[in-house]
Amino acid sequence: MWQDSISGIIARDSTDWQQDFVEALKESGSGVIWKDQLSDMNDILPKLRQLIKEKGFFYYYNISNNKTNYRAKIIDFATKDTYDDIAPDWKSRNPAWFFDDFASYSDNSQIAVIAFLVDEFKPIEPKDQIYVDRFITYNEKQASRKNAVAYLKIKTDFYINMKNIASLLRYSKNLILTGAPGTGKTYLAKQIAAQMILGKEYDENIASEKEKMEEQYGFVQFHPSYDYTDFVEGLRPIENNGNISFQRKDGIFMKFCRRALKAYNNATDEEKAPKYVFVIDEINRGELSKIFGELFFCIDPGYRGEDGKVKTQYNNLWKEDKFGDSDFFFIPKNVYIIGTMNDIDRSVESMDFAMRRRFAFKEVKAEDNMEMLKANEALAPFYDKIEERMNNLNLCILTIQGFTTAYQIGAAYFLKLTNYLVDGKVEDQSWENLWENHLYGLLFEYLRGLPNAEEDLEKLHRAYNL
Repeated sequence: MWQDSISGIIARDSTDWQQDFVEALKESGSGVIWKDQLSDMNDILPKLRQLIKEKGFFYYYNISNNKTNYRAKIIDFATKDTYDDIAPDWKSRNPAWFFDDFASYSDNSQIAVIAFLVDEFKPIEPKDQIYVDRFITYNEKQASRKNAVAYLKIKTDFYINMKNIASLLRYSKNLILTGAPGTGKTYLAKQIAAQMILGKEYDENIASEKEKMEEQYGFVQFHPSYDYTDFVEGLRPIENNGNISFQRKDGIFMKFCRRALKAYNNATDEEKAPKYVFVIDEINRGELSKIFGELFFCIDPGYRGEDGKVKTQYNNLWKEDKFGDSDFFFIPKNVYIIGTMNDIDRSVESMDFAMRRRFAFKEVKAEDNMEMLKANEALAPFYDKIEERMNNLNLCILTIQGFTTAYQIGAAYFLKLTNYLVDGKVEDQSWENLWENHLYGLLFEYLRGLPNAEEDLEKLHRAYNL
């Protein structure tokens, strides 16, 4: 499943050539580095070539003392068999540490098997260094002093947090993600579902993953007019020879549970049953007692399966529509539920204690998903400035009496800066547009009706402007 997702190369090297190479690149603008071993080279070279074709480069990380200390931007590569064809183009760039003859890329007993053309080679600041165990490598190979390996993905804090939350869901069955606005709770819920279903992050461009998610992942967003007939079952109008009549129809959740039950019954044992994950976005925007009805009982993690069977409100109309072999409804043991909510929203209902008892809760804080900013190509060059302003604003929010981390503002709000770039850059006007069009209205609502609201809003604006 990893073969299509190679991202770059990592290699251990504790020698001291790197700083000399940095200086050489300042003169020439490009240079050549090489390795004497590269794991699974025949497999990964076509994928590295495709990366260069699509992105123009890939990254090569140098590892020392189990952490990245330098990063190279690779714009081309060659082996002994391809070097003679590529070398004239490389030579025209006048790169540092270049040789006409591939055999010259050697050092004592080490002889190159691959050479890389580099147009950027930089030391990595200590705060940005990545531990080697965060790299997911091709075929789980380990980088050694001699052997470079391809990596597929870097486990970010978001990735590790997601894995931990997926473990919480696995044994709690029901989970609610709560926290500040703009923290990516809905996106996180889908990726947690993917961890349960696929065992990895979801890539919708992979047909097999998309097909599996469409079968085993369900989604709905609650709102004030949503009710039992939408969620569980209800009467729906049908036309029959020009006449209108009503027929019992499954709601979205019962339909989802039927699919899950079929998969559960077809599994050889309970542990191997496919996991089905249902996400309820904005769960506290609906009137939960009206939506769940008698499912309040069987949603309890202790009553999954037939132990939690109930007769639904339209059970007398089931006729041919048995739930599996049963005349009762229950939530199959392979169904997991994730809800998302912003519990400071004064326009929606609070979740009662009976419902809260049935869910585990995990707060998603404003700083938990900063990777979305790093992953945005347009904003990545300005990440440090965005992080500084966001952190300063969020720290100031905590100085207001009664405000907690649930009132802080997540990174998704700062992604909107992409709408206000000036010639591809984040300028003063970009910051002001973000404040006026997005942040001001949210903070105004936070403070509305509170004493000193005007002064506090001005204080927040000053903090945002550093």
